[in-house]
Amino acid sequence: MPRKQPVLANTVIITHQSTVLDRHLAPPLLGLWVFLLGTSSVFIGLFLAFALTFNQFQASFASAAEARSAVPVAVNGGLLLAAGLAVARAMLAHKRHQQGPISGCLGIALLALMGYITARLHGYYRAYQAGLVSFGDRPFTFGGPSPHDALLFFNFHFALSTLHTLLVLLGALALGAMMLDSADRRQPARFDARLTAAGVYVSFLILVWLGLFFAFFLSGRFYT
Repeated sequence: MPRKQPVLANTVIITHQSTVLDRHLAPPLLGLWVFLLGTSSVFIGLFLAFALTFNQFQASFASAAEARSAVPVAVNGGLLLAAGLAVARAMLAHKRHQQGPISGCLGIALLALMGYITARLHGYYRAYQAGLVSFGDRPFTFGGPSPHDALLFFNFHFALSTLHTLLVLLGALALGAMMLDSADRRQPARFDARLTAAGVYVSFLILVWLGLFFAFFLSGRFYT
């Protein structure tokens, strides 16, 4: 009697692995990328307009850039970098399943962003007192050459820096909401996506600040 051949069973193993691209094309990262794309277009347009105008009024724009103090510029940059490092530390702690440092790091990032906003508002007030902001009854006063051209420089500066400060405020509100939403911690995938979105957003804020730094501070130093 011939032996019955054993039936071979085919086992199919299905794995669900979320690639980096899949994560960034799903909410909330997809909405964030759309928002950042539109915001980047606005900043690029304003920076290009500033560059073209700078090419026409190089001497007066460089003189206006040199009038800016290095101390508030360094403080603002340091606060944004501190926020970025704190969010990066929170992301690393989350990947290592270390829940303890996450809240502390996010709190540091939130304080750094609020400190940046406070420093910006103080800088605007000092600029108003110095007559670099023409508002209300206070006229624009600039001790350097070509004050009319310098006024254009400071108009560009305050328009771009104000827009950037509003984005920093939006980021601070989002971080605060994420810290208060305790339900996120019980949904690791959702919390990981929101934490990644926070890291992307703070990185974008730092990149824009670098553009502001080169345009409105270093431009006067490189002009010859």
